[in-house]
Amino acid sequence: MTFEGVTCFSLEHLGLLNIVYSIRIVEAIDKNYEYVSAALNKGERLSTRKGAKTAFMYSSLGAELGIEFDSLRIERSPAEH
Repeated sequence: MTFEGVTCFSLEHLGLLNIVYSIRIVEAIDKNYEYVSAALNKGERLSTRKGAKTAFMYSSLGAELGIEFDSLRIERSPAEH
């Protein structure tokens, strides 16, 4: 998975025992949008512009990844071909 055109990200509480449940695109109409926006406001801004999309990683043990980006590319690993 490659996030292209990343403009901002926030990564907190990452540890070896975290299990990623999902990475979801979050839109302004979603109930968690304000939470994700607040996380990104504390994050690392890489550009003055805003990315086209926002994603958030849901995981165990409190690890959080919020990312603002333009596009997403998902590729199979060589073992899956």
